[in-house]
Amino acid sequence: MSSTSWNERRIAGSLLLLGFGLLLVTALLYQPSLDDPAMGLWKRDALAGGLIVTMLGLATLELALSGAGQQVLGRLGAVAYLLGAVPWLVAESMGTYTSDVERNYVVLACLSVAAIGWATLRARLLPVVAGWTTIAWAVTWAVLYLGRVGVFQAPLGPNLAILVIALFLLFPRATLGAGRGV
Repeated sequence: MSSTSWNERRIAGSLLLLGFGLLLVTALLYQPSLDDPAMGLWKRDALAGGLIVTMLGLATLELALSGAGQQVLGRLGAVAYLLGAVPWLVAESMGTYTSDVERNYVVLACLSVAAIGWATLRARLLPVVAGWTTIAWAVTWAVLYLGRVGVFQAPLGPNLAILVIALFLLFPRATLGAGRGV
């Protein structure tokens, strides 16, 4: 692996981990026990920061995937996330948020995760277990979210798979025994 691809992997993993952390803070701020009008700005800022940093992480990961020969799937994944996140950011900033905006984000984020997972499998960028786990999680979360099944109503769900990708990008040596490739 070249030092450039390692640097791209490290930067992508760091951005995805930071984005997940900000989105986790957002989820905590939206808990009913914190339903305070003074928290509104914090909620919007944490959401915006988390979505933007995640988009930057996916764009950086797309560079690493392109370098490994996976231009199409990596780009489709990054663009799908962008198409889901931007309307949510705009709706939040304009105060026009609806559940349709959230639903569209979740579906597109799940498609993004599935495409990125498949690209990492094809590029042999991450262990097989990481690729298949992210694909399975994305498909399962999308179906159960759309069906409004229990805990699967949280929009943070697709980002749990992004967290898996981030950790495998940042700590590849810890995952060597997991096997690489398809």
